[in-house]
Amino acid sequence: MSGAVWIVEDDRALRTVLLRALEAAQLPARAFASLAEARAALAETTPAAILTDLRLPDGEGLELAALLGERAPQVPLLVMSAYTDIASTAAAYRAGAADYLAKPFDLEHAIAALRRALGDPQFNLVGVSYGTRVAQQFAMRHPGAVRSMVLDSVVPDTLILGQDFGVNLDQALRKDFALCTAEPACRKIFGDPWTTLLQLKQRLAKNTPVVRFRAPDDFAPGQQSLTPDRLIGLVRLYAYSPLTAALLPLTLHAADQGHYGPLLAQSRFISESLQHSLNDGLQLSVVCSEDAPWLKATPREAATLLGDGYIRQLQAQCAIWPRGAVPADFHQPLRGAMPTLILEGQFDPVTPPRYGDAVLKGLGDARLLIAPGQGHNVIGAGCMPRLVKRFIENPQPAKLDAQCLEALKPTPPFLDYNGGAP
Repeated sequence: MSGAVWIVEDDRALRTVLLRALEAAQLPARAFASLAEARAALAETTPAAILTDLRLPDGEGLELAALLGERAPQVPLLVMSAYTDIASTAAAYRAGAADYLAKPFDLEHAIAALRRALGDPQFNLVGVSYGTRVAQQFAMRHPGAVRSMVLDSVVPDTLILGQDFGVNLDQALRKDFALCTAEPACRKIFGDPWTTLLQLKQRLAKNTPVVRFRAPDDFAPGQQSLTPDRLIGLVRLYAYSPLTAALLPLTLHAADQGHYGPLLAQSRFISESLQHSLNDGLQLSVVCSEDAPWLKATPREAATLLGDGYIRQLQAQCAIWPRGAVPADFHQPLRGAMPTLILEGQFDPVTPPRYGDAVLKGLGDARLLIAPGQGHNVIGAGCMPRLVKRFIENPQPAKLDAQCLEALKPTPPFLDYNGGAP
């Protein structure tokens, strides 16, 4: 965009508010208190756009439309007015106004209208997990450029990522294991998987076995020691997906009987799949800049299965890893009226539904959908792809019929390697 957006408004308070809002939206702006001032400036330079009051003390703002038609017909004119009658609106459009803003108006709406008039694109943002933070930061700094936003497994801007990983995992596992204890056949075979997990962790702390196993995808032989930390890390990987979480009562019971192979074999398959999508260096560069400076090891995290080891390890790594600075408002909550659809999995072990609730509070046109029985990353679960498609086509979250999500159910716990109870 070349040139500045001109604001022609005799109300000093509104003129100042608009000037600051446009500058905050990174739209260069100039302000004029009268039609005469704007006419004089137009004789010397050309604006990118003009946002003018309809009625000014020294004339009609629409007079600028005629001047633009003579000197710069490509410059859009937007009219704002407290007069919302059909005659005034029609007159503005007949004169060539690109838009008509009825006072009082939302500042974000005005900025979005200006961007449209300037030809700036609007985006449909879709973020998953950490990508939701990227989407929120973009929306915070360029709200007028957002047509719609889908946040799946959301990371709130206010969150210090990693601060409550242990708490979230414990809560998710208890929900997963409750599916087994509530099912008579599962409870009879495996008892309480949570108790089994605690006992197994204690036993591994005293005696660390070296486990031989074969990978489930290519049957290749493998060997690995099973420490308490590795056990919890494996369980955390299983908890991400409802399909693998359903295997936990079975594999933990087998491990408790001394058969560690199934647990390690499946986890190796999962972890190797993740390696293709993760870049450890990039992850450290991001987390060390955005979260590590505020991470704290707490008794609450130390008391969880995961413990505070992750926090301490990350603090040690970030002490020597290069990192950048983030804006002062980076961890402020996102606020705005951009149409937003928030998706959460009921049993998500990393970004639980309460994160979605936190983001929802700051948004005026948003909706939270919780996928029953699902874990992390639910945009592909059940009918969710169709719902996302419909929302992007018509971004009105309140009008989206999401009853089809009721068909989603938790995956029944596996009683053996053929599956759950019929």
